[in-house]
Amino acid sequence: MKRIISFLVVNEVGVLSRVSGLLSKRGFNVDSITAGVTENESITRITLMLEADDQVVEQMIKQLDKLLVVKAIKELSVQKSTVRELALVKIGTQGFAKKELIDEIAEKKGVIADIGEDTATVQFAGSYEYINQCIKYMEKYGIIEFARTGLVALDSGDERL
Repeated sequence: MKRIISFLVVNEVGVLSRVSGLLSKRGFNVDSITAGVTENESITRITLMLEADDQVVEQMIKQLDKLLVVKAIKELSVQKSTVRELALVKIGTQGFAKKELIDEIAEKKGVIADIGEDTATVQFAGSYEYINQCIKYMEKYGIIEFARTGLVALDSGDERL
């Protein structure tokens, strides 16, 4: 089961290294990690996505909470959070009508971020599952390469970390 842990840390040199070192040392396997400054420039939000049971998540939260730089930490519910990921997918365009390609991408709520003579880079934003579906759909064009940002997430409604 996919789980999301979000936490706030002091924005200082080496914090991400300390966090990833702790995760590695304890043998936690993370599917996705994102980090970025918050509305307060002295605080960074880190979001982890992993496949784990309750025991592993509880242990991970306890270990991370021991770090002095961690100011707040919480597991976010996928159902009660706003969760997004961004993907850029470079596909081949030879043999496809550009108008048809543009229409299909728009139908999937994608955006053409760049177009060359033989390729197009398409941007998709949405849930982890949606991004997987879009990448699978783009296979018919021949995926040349793709990059994903990893998840970013916030509690829905008035809840906050």
